[in-house]
Amino acid sequence: MEIIGKTESLCPECFRKIAAARVAEDGKVYLHKTCPEHGEYKVMIWRRDGQHFLNWAKGSELGSKPLRQATAVGKGCPFDCGLCPDHRTSACTMVMEVTNRCDLNCPVCFASAERDISLDPDMETIRKMYENVIRSVGVCTIQLSGGEPTMRNDLPQIVAAGRKAGFNHIMVNTNGVRIARDPHYLKQLKEAGTSTIYLQFDGISDEVYRYTRGKNLYDIKKKAVANCALENIGVVIVPTIIPGVNDHQLGDIVQFAKEWIPTVRGVHFQPVCYMGRYPKPLGDEERFTIPDVIDALEAQSNGELVWKDFLPRNVDEAHCSFSSFYVLEKNGRLRAMTDNSRGRVTSFAFEKEIPEQSSRKFMDLHWRAANTDCCCSGDDFFTRLIKDSLTITCMPFQDIWSLDLERLKSCCGHIVVPDGRILPFCSYYLTNSMGERLYPTVTVHSGRRDHLESSITQTDVSSSAVSEKSEEKEFLPADEQHPSRCMVCGADLIYLENNQDLQCHYCERVLAASCRCANGHFVCDDCHRADAVDIIRSVCLQSSESDPVALMRTIRSHSSFHIHGPEHHVLVPAVILTALKNSGHRVAEHQIITAIQRGQTINGGACAFLGACGAAIGVGIAISLLIGATPYDGVKRQTVQRVTQKILGRIASYKAPRCCQRDSWLALKEASKQIEALTGETLMVNRFKCGQMSENKECIQDQCPLWGGAKASKSERSKFSRQAGKVMDELIMELFQSELG
Repeated sequence: MEIIGKTESLCPECFRKIAAARVAEDGKVYLHKTCPEHGEYKVMIWRRDGQHFLNWAKGSELGSKPLRQATAVGKGCPFDCGLCPDHRTSACTMVMEVTNRCDLNCPVCFASAERDISLDPDMETIRKMYENVIRSVGVCTIQLSGGEPTMRNDLPQIVAAGRKAGFNHIMVNTNGVRIARDPHYLKQLKEAGTSTIYLQFDGISDEVYRYTRGKNLYDIKKKAVANCALENIGVVIVPTIIPGVNDHQLGDIVQFAKEWIPTVRGVHFQPVCYMGRYPKPLGDEERFTIPDVIDALEAQSNGELVWKDFLPRNVDEAHCSFSSFYVLEKNGRLRAMTDNSRGRVTSFAFEKEIPEQSSRKFMDLHWRAANTDCCCSGDDFFTRLIKDSLTITCMPFQDIWSLDLERLKSCCGHIVVPDGRILPFCSYYLTNSMGERLYPTVTVHSGRRDHLESSITQTDVSSSAVSEKSEEKEFLPADEQHPSRCMVCGADLIYLENNQDLQCHYCERVLAASCRCANGHFVCDDCHRADAVDIIRSVCLQSSESDPVALMRTIRSHSSFHIHGPEHHVLVPAVILTALKNSGHRVAEHQIITAIQRGQTINGGACAFLGACGAAIGVGIAISLLIGATPYDGVKRQTVQRVTQKILGRIASYKAPRCCQRDSWLALKEASKQIEALTGETLMVNRFKCGQMSENKECIQDQCPLWGGAKASKSERSKFSRQAGKVMDELIMELFQSELG
């Protein structure tokens, strides 16, 4: 055993800072460290001998220091990070998390993204994050990430805000699901100024995606790339490498990239590490180091890619990454423009300048869509150098076991967080053996207009203070919202007998409406359900769930979904059609989208003001789409109306104030019977225990079928309610039959 370097690290159990050494042993390099409380740890970090490890770093240089340090040195790296004065490099790429929500649930997610997590930072916060990046590191590459950033409908506006702030290279880090399914959304991203799609791409078979992402996604990935080709937007495909899962497909991934040149501009390999949701610490056989990646590429490319093609990047610590650059020749093979034997890049793209500037230029030139508008012939080498190029890069992130603080101090990939700090990528996501994060996630909730609480100087705060106009309105933090009452102030709602012209507190439109709070606040239906509709659309278009109640509860559990409101008119038809689709019934995605659109036309308060509960009408919407009903088809029109009548009768059997959860469940329960009679398709609608009694002032408690989770019978309801329900059913049936003649 030979010590070839000393550093510091953290204990994988308690985050204690401890001494560590890089040790050469048995033809490999290990990081060795000992915690006085939890014992010894040894992890392989380089699958080559010690001399190879040292030689790899020869000739590399670091970039310049950040323009500004926001935190002072106290406890030392990494506890003071923000960046602190000990950090040695500026940023080449700045990651900005615009949401913690995601439409997948990947087993290997290092960010532990969730569907139902917190609220997104609002546009004001995002603009301040852009400003903070300019102050701290200057203009660099911005990567909009999450979670899944395409969960936000306003992502194009976020891109545009970044371009306005002065950033000329903005990437969107995405799983590709939405851009595959919604070309219009991708077009909006392109028009807003998106330079590159940074696409999660783990392999060329669904078997791989079932392991890494939990579902079949290969066709989705191909469609995402194809859509980017149509919009002429550059793509970098990003495989997470897991030994035994997809390490045998590295050559195939490069081949896929070749076939999609010039749309695919690069392949960026990321060996898996123990962060976030990954289920267990990695043994040495499960770690994929830089030599492992290069060995696999050389072995799987039939000699097309060789060791001397790959260089450490100058911008960060040499053992953190590699890069290579190729041009696709006319014979279909890649020609290397990099040469490790000469220690330089032969492409004109690399001028002698500050390393982080060179790295930024590299990404800006080679990762955006190729610009072929030049005077050269299409066969000209320099044209092909621009158009038919491909980069192959790799970055093995550090985890709690492999963390080398000397490397961390030279990190050039940073995260900007809403509280004003800038954190190295590896430390931001760092989790210990129990899954606890070194830096808890920092969020600023949508709808809040507070000043950012940060450790930056008072001068910095005042220079980017919130405008007076934004302080004019009241906003509540998420944990103080009153979902059953006023969205603005939490006061009781007042329903008016007649419409009045009221101004929406958020969008400021003046509309004829019948509901305001005791303090005079009015929120229009569009603003009330805006976020909720996005949640419904996202879950229903991505979920494989066949239980409509499970879908409903997943959607309603989101913090942006209110316990009452017109969003339920959208929810009911959407979950019905989604459940049927996932059960094998012939339901197309466009039918679900149409159901969502039709549900948005039903006004809030329809149950009283229009005489028909929106949940019941929602069932009618679903049935209409299933059978293709139109106003001209008498039989189908009658069928839809009869179904709606049945649902209305069921809901009206309760003499109770509105409860959107109860009425939606009743609608689904009755709808399952009607759908089975019409189509033969069975939808299981199970009862569940209500958990919102304390939030619902008008709860009817034990008269509700969801009270306590027990099945409510007629005997459990009051005599008056039972009689009222019977009379109402009979009256509606009589009226219905009379109309039919």
